[in-house]
Amino acid sequence: MSDSEIDLDALADWHVYCTSKGLEYSAVHDDDRTLRERLDDIAGAGRARSRYDGVRWSVIVDQPQELVIDHINPRNSSNFKASRTYFDPPHGFRIKFFDQTYDYKQNERLVPWPGHSGEITLTEALELPGKTNPAEIWIEAKRRMYEALYRIDTYEVVQDGPISVATRGDLVMTSYDVLERTQVAARVLDVIGRTIELDSEVEMTSALTYGLRFRHFGDEDDTIGVSVLVTLLTVVGTGKTVVMADQNPEIVPEIGTLVHVGLLTSESLPMIVTRVEAGEDMSSHLRLVNAAPIIDELTDEEVPPAWSGRAGADVETSSSAPPTPVITSIDTGVVGTEISGGLSVSVSPGTGNVVTMAYRLQHRKSGATAWTPIDFAASDGAVLISSYVTGDVVQVRVAALGDTGLISAFSLPVTVTIGADDGATPAQLPSGNISVVAILGGATVTVQTTDDAATTAIQIYCSAVNDLETTTDAIGSPIAVEASRSYSVAVGDATRSNMLVNGSFDSSSSWTLGGGWDISSNAAVHSPGTAGTLSQAVTLTAGATYRLSYDLTRSAGSIQPKLMGGTTVTGTNRSASATVREALQAVSGNSALALAATDVFDGRVDNVVLYLETSTCLPQGTNYLWLEPQNANGVSGPITGPFTVSVQ
Repeated sequence: MSDSEIDLDALADWHVYCTSKGLEYSAVHDDDRTLRERLDDIAGAGRARSRYDGVRWSVIVDQPQELVIDHINPRNSSNFKASRTYFDPPHGFRIKFFDQTYDYKQNERLVPWPGHSGEITLTEALELPGKTNPAEIWIEAKRRMYEALYRIDTYEVVQDGPISVATRGDLVMTSYDVLERTQVAARVLDVIGRTIELDSEVEMTSALTYGLRFRHFGDEDDTIGVSVLVTLLTVVGTGKTVVMADQNPEIVPEIGTLVHVGLLTSESLPMIVTRVEAGEDMSSHLRLVNAAPIIDELTDEEVPPAWSGRAGADVETSSSAPPTPVITSIDTGVVGTEISGGLSVSVSPGTGNVVTMAYRLQHRKSGATAWTPIDFAASDGAVLISSYVTGDVVQVRVAALGDTGLISAFSLPVTVTIGADDGATPAQLPSGNISVVAILGGATVTVQTTDDAATTAIQIYCSAVNDLETTTDAIGSPIAVEASRSYSVAVGDATRSNMLVNGSFDSSSSWTLGGGWDISSNAAVHSPGTAGTLSQAVTLTAGATYRLSYDLTRSAGSIQPKLMGGTTVTGTNRSASATVREALQAVSGNSALALAATDVFDGRVDNVVLYLETSTCLPQGTNYLWLEPQNANGVSGPITGPFTVSVQ
């Protein structure tokens, strides 16, 4: 075979890959197997498959790829089929091999299935031709297990044309709503700035992030291009127009381009082409599997136990790691954890003789490479994580820690969507739909709901400071509401009334006018020269607190409120114009409210209010209110506010 019949560059790249992964092939060829069979064995030892394209021999390496060769969707394919292979995994694989650590004598290594703990009684034989390193036996057996777990689905599509853009081993991005209901394949009708008009409708839900994927070609000679993913602005509702989040995008899709739209982390599913066949009517039939880069991640993390070639078994140590634990349940979001974006993972120990003292949970957002660890005691049994937001796709896995500090193998990663059961996030209530009016001891909140069907309740918050704490500032329970309705709700004590008669001084009735006092122009006016009191008899209860407020306008002197009768209770001396608010606690014998003016007091008072304070009254002075929409599951939408109200 001449060099021209071999893709030497591809083989050189493959050699670098095999060296980096520690992949070897060592076998004696002393039988009558065919050349193609030998090539397949050698390629398989390097995680590859042999390939002959009619001109040259090469290999297709099963490794994570970045270059996307094509986009496949219902617009450019037909007859989409998906099938899944269900199986009950064994407890482990038995692999016979010629052990290089034992003078190449035949040995057998038992490799447990990921996540299995306890005795191994159900096994299957696995052949790994050319493998003689016990550590490599372990790692490659584990890889086969990961492949079985993460590539259980196969897909088939038909594309027009006798030649497919993608060939065997290529990475493609697929979009089919039967696999992910949020995926939409559409064609671009127009592009204006960062606004893109599509020929298909796209539905967006609040609190979720959406993306758009398209192919971009550098010039006329570029036949492959690059796959570009951009973030979209979330515009709640259904429409044919989407807007790129980037204010000044460098690359935009061309008119007529097919695009994939969906949730940012899953607008397309990466797949590998495993076979291309010619079909009827000049068509191409493609078979695909999930790209599943997690297979390589887990394989790279494998650490084989020490091996004794003479014993033909893993080396026994004086102390052993505990068995791999089991994730028993995962709860997310408000429904599962009562926390928006919450993630709760419950764990139980695996089967084995070594006691589990603690667990190490690792979690990460889908697409990230680094894991975030968190340790918790085995007695806790569960851990709560609150660093995610609704809609995040997250992976979790767990390992056990023994009393010696040894750690078990990690369980298989589990993927969950945070808040998947929480339902749609309610839309924010427009501030123009809300009014807040002060009443004695509280406020009346009037709100008009929108046509947002997700909003089924409204939680009102109130605080004396402009700093919302949702855990402590909630006023009662959420109020049940319906779409497009008007509601009026009292906050605080809605039963308070003014204990004084004629507090606005429409006349002099009910008031006793002391020296210098007169009623004029709907106000009580005091002229300087004589000290005197303005008073009104009122029934008071000893020990009770009464709130007093009045409008004070003055140019000289001061005024002081008092509770008269028995022992006099005095309030604060006032010498500045203001709306005065204060509280007075009555004592035995108090029977009247008086405003005592000094002899030089020149001013007037109006709108005098006195009422009994209760435990449900809002604080006197400025209060801040917020309104939060909630759905049927208690999931909160954006909060509107604050609205300020001055309570007498």
